[in-house]
Amino acid sequence: MDVVLVVVEVMVGLAALAALFRVVVGPTLADRANALDVVLLAIASGMAAYGARTGDEVFTPLLIAVGLVAFVATAAVARYAEWRSGDET
Repeated sequence: MDVVLVVVEVMVGLAALAALFRVVVGPTLADRANALDVVLLAIASGMAAYGARTGDEVFTPLLIAVGLVAFVATAAVARYAEWRSGDET
């Protein structure tokens, strides 16, 4: 089981690196916002896998906090994008 969780952690890390690349290179605000959401979810997934491997329950509140931050950040970027598109007309 430990081997599977290590493989999952490595795959989540690679996904986070690919999403960070899209955050830096992304041509539009929507691309960057989606990639940042993927990075936050990859962080949460990595913490969940690590918590499952170690059996430590301290990661549960951290997962909730990361999920809330991801939600609020996505909502804030969506409101900003809507506000910004309103100025162009």
